[in-house]
Amino acid sequence: MATGHPMGPRPNPATPKPGHIARRVLFVVCCLLALAPVRPAQAYRPFDGTDAVVADAHLFELEFSPLSYARLGSERSLVVPQVTLNYGTGSGFEFVFEGQGVMLMHPEPDGVSPLLAGAAFSLKKVLREGVLQEKKGPSIASEESVLFPSRGQSHAGFGIGLIVSQPLSATRTMLHFNAELARTQEQLTERVVTLILEGPETWPVRPVGELSWEREGDEEAVRGLLAGIVWQTRQGLTMDAAVKTSDAGEVHGLELRTGFTWHMQVHKGD
Repeated sequence: MATGHPMGPRPNPATPKPGHIARRVLFVVCCLLALAPVRPAQAYRPFDGTDAVVADAHLFELEFSPLSYARLGSERSLVVPQVTLNYGTGSGFEFVFEGQGVMLMHPEPDGVSPLLAGAAFSLKKVLREGVLQEKKGPSIASEESVLFPSRGQSHAGFGIGLIVSQPLSATRTMLHFNAELARTQEQLTERVVTLILEGPETWPVRPVGELSWEREGDEEAVRGLLAGIVWQTRQGLTMDAAVKTSDAGEVHGLELRTGFTWHMQVHKGD
């Protein structure tokens, strides 16, 4: 993102003042929120996995967490923020870009070092249309990812995943299975399996849960359990909150996740 330079050109008297610009930007954002499409938001925060559905053509979706907390053993950190951008291209494809800012919590101020982590670009595609596409049977999708290197890493990584979504009952309680194989930026093989259980979509506030298993290289496998809620506050806007615990042998972890999902139609076809 470009920033202003202190020795830049003098402002033109006709140029709107910063305060006026900020008010105009806020007004535009409010208008966009008001014009969000009237269909349920498919929030896949706060999970590690996802579902076998892609955004509709020309639908932009933002998944955003302004602040989350994570503890792994004696190490504590803040995730400020976590962002995922999704864009549907039509024909069963979706582009995804994601990343997060991580700040380690040290007793000394000099030890706090913000870091961009988890930056990745993915292509998601529906392989089989099913219940999530208003058809019979399970929905199946794949997701291929490029993992960008962050500070101290000299290599990019890549991953490929398979997602299967299946309802458990007539109430549309959903089960989503994810299996992913990746080559990390440290050139290690990573295997991830998650199982998401999501309450009926007809409930305005629905309970959610996720079991996860992850192993990187020859390290101890990490087992996780997430429990939370997803609250559809209005059409096009969904809030979420969850707690995740993890266990890797003698090392235990805890995460507190909060955020929202918002989408809008950026272009309508002819």
